[in-house]
Amino acid sequence: MLAAALFWFAWTTYPTVHWIVPVIATVFFSTGSFFLFQRIWTFLVTAYPKYAVSVMAVNTTARSLLAAAFPLFTNQSKCR
Repeated sequence: MLAAALFWFAWTTYPTVHWIVPVIATVFFSTGSFFLFQRIWTFLVTAYPKYAVSVMAVNTTARSLLAAAFPLFTNQSKCR
């Protein structure tokens, strides 16, 4: 679902395509991301049942740190 939504979004970002089409693709991407995170959390709790709370805390902290640092490594787009 994630790959299909990304391809759908990439192929519909032209000015000739109506704006709602890429927005619909992001709905499918968000749904796929949600299911992926649920599977990861379930695996981590199942793999480390004794340390489930710590595993979830580390997962959330690492994900938040990566989300905060990721914009630092991107190029700034210039508005025309």
